[in-house]
Amino acid sequence: MTALTTACKSQAPQEELFESHLKIIKRYHKEARLCGENGLYIAGIVMYGATLEVTLSTFCISQLEKHQCPSTNTLRETTLYEYIDTFSLSGIISKKTAHHIRKLRNLIHPNAYHNHLRKHKRGICKKDFERVEKYYSKITDDLLQNI
Repeated sequence: MTALTTACKSQAPQEELFESHLKIIKRYHKEARLCGENGLYIAGIVMYGATLEVTLSTFCISQLEKHQCPSTNTLRETTLYEYIDTFSLSGIISKKTAHHIRKLRNLIHPNAYHNHLRKHKRGICKKDFERVEKYYSKITDDLLQNI
């Protein structure tokens, strides 16, 4: 088990870090949308993954006392995969949602991309980007409403 599956120590959210993360979420989300608008679909998917990662981190900062989240000292070392596992195990997101996050994020993995090319006879396109955008936006919005 990782540090993510241990209960958080009771401590107040770190306001400065929290506010910084909210600014990062807005910036990453804006960049992801701009990538899509300009046909940079792979870059947009990467940016939505980064947006989700910082959103999960921000959720942990705001909810340290309520959920099993990493302490603020270990947030920098936490991976998106670990966040997904922790949030799924604690019921913050469903197992189905966790599966979809991984599946969409893996669109940019070289082996998955190769298989995508073989199956669809095309690279990542607007349709793929829009699917990722819709799903990541929903998850991000749901988490931010609970902060």
